[in-house]
Amino acid sequence: MQPALQETSICFDVQRSMAKPFSEPSTVTHEDGEIVIRGPDGVEFSLTPAAALATAGRLESEAMDALLEHGSTIVVTNEPK
Repeated sequence: MQPALQETSICFDVQRSMAKPFSEPSTVTHEDGEIVIRGPDGVEFSLTPAAALATAGRLESEAMDALLEHGSTIVVTNEPK
């Protein structure tokens, strides 16, 4: 017998996000074995640790490519929790 599927709803204004990118970084925490990402405008979702690590690598790679493509430089700081 398969476990019951849990329905999840994500409300996100796609047109708003595609019109202008967010300039503030998301916060990331871990809760009950999941990685929780909270962003601007109430964006919130969670990933497994493995999915979070894969996503983090992809985000870093794409962000570096975008910066290099536009000749941009950026200073990144890790703020304490």
